Amino acid sequence: MATERKLPPRNYFTLSVPRARQQAEPVFHDTLVSGRRSGVIDLEIRTLASVHVGSGSFTMYEGRLVKDLMRRGGVPIVPGSSIKGSCRQIHEVLTESASPFMERYRKRRSQPLSEAGSIFGALGFQGRVSFDDALPKEPLAAVLIQLSVAYAPGRSSQGRRFYGRMPDGAQQSRKIPALAIPQGALLSTALRFRNLSLAELGGVLVSLGVGCFTPKLGGAKYDDYGWVTIRPVRYQLRGETQLGPRAWVTEEQHVDEFCKRCIEAFEPAAKEALSKLRERLVAPGESLARDR
Repeated sequence: MATERKLPPRNYFTLSVPRARQQAEPVFHDTLVSGRRSGVIDLEIRTLASVHVGSGSFTMYEGRLVKDLMRRGGVPIVPGSSIKGSCRQIHEVLTESASPFMERYRKRRSQPLSEAGSIFGALGFQGRVSFDDALPKEPLAAVLIQLSVAYAPGRSSQGRRFYGRMPDGAQQSRKIPALAIPQGALLSTALRFRNLSLAELGGVLVSLGVGCFTPKLGGAKYDDYGWVTIRPVRYQLRGETQLGPRAWVTEEQHVDEFCKRCIEAFEPAAKEALSKLRERLVAPGESLARDR
């Protein structure tokens, strides 16, 4: 009789996703729609742990070959696509939506999409949300971290995989050198959106963890790296005509009030899944997960 193999503690957990609800009517990005919001929200990212977004190449660091990180003009960055991917994965769970390659928009059939597909995009359909690359607000130097071998895909598990805190007793063998953005760095990015309802914009903000939890970015989440907080610092809305954007709103109180209205419009539709993320996605030393 074969003995059961005991796996070492892991820091990932899964949230189940029922059959995707495809009931969102497509809203296009090419014209401004009355009653919806278009504009920009500038975001500040604070790294609570080192963040490694690999470039796929290697470089020399202090006389040794190490995995390099994404750069722009030699400056370490977090690509906007990485932020969008993290945001979308959480949004898919909160809204029972399909992954980007699991649904295709067919215009001739006026096919509805899942909520995440209608906001972030699907095959044959351009989304209404994008993120700028996150750039350091001050000069910084990459730091060397040690990575272990990534976990194998959980083919038998159901749902989306997320990475929380590393449990006690986890056995890690960190032997792969890599460069990363250091803990404590401040980066700035921008969320650009088009024709979103108040609840849809709130869903995007919640999926970034704004005031709710601390998400992870990058490719070393399985090693307890990548913890960040994301905070809106100012926003700018366009009018319902093409006459140009309104002025930036920069006062912290007004920015917080605007984001709170958006989040409160979305939260009731995702209460159960959101409570699980608030419980599990909290970086060591942080206490953002709380009931509203």
